[in-house]
Amino acid sequence: MSLRGLPLTGELVVEECEGAPVRSVEVQLLRVESTSSASSDSSVLVRRPASEVQTLQAADGDVARNSPVPLHMALPRRFACESTEVAGVFAVDFEINVVVVFGDNFVVAENIPITVVRHEAKKQAE
Repeated sequence: MSLRGLPLTGELVVEECEGAPVRSVEVQLLRVESTSSASSDSSVLVRRPASEVQTLQAADGDVARNSPVPLHMALPRRFACESTEVAGVFAVDFEINVVVVFGDNFVVAENIPITVVRHEAKKQAE
């Protein structure tokens, strides 16, 4: 994915749901920063708590079964950079959380690590 206007896209399908109905479906973009440890092994990166960059509510209320729910999340240029790592010093990574909240307030979340890259725009031949 690119930070130059290309969004994170996809779809989510609820195939079946027993018990409480779905109340909402959310997609969260998280930034995870890691820094070197102060211990004797300085090559070990210590993961810091993830920072929520953006949340998208993809569905509000119960969703139709076996029907795709489209996802379209534009990445905020001021809060998202490309995934970066400087060996043994620091790293910046990103994750997507897909969160489903049910009518009885039960929450199910799936964490998906992603790599954000920056592509140079191709120049058109004149």
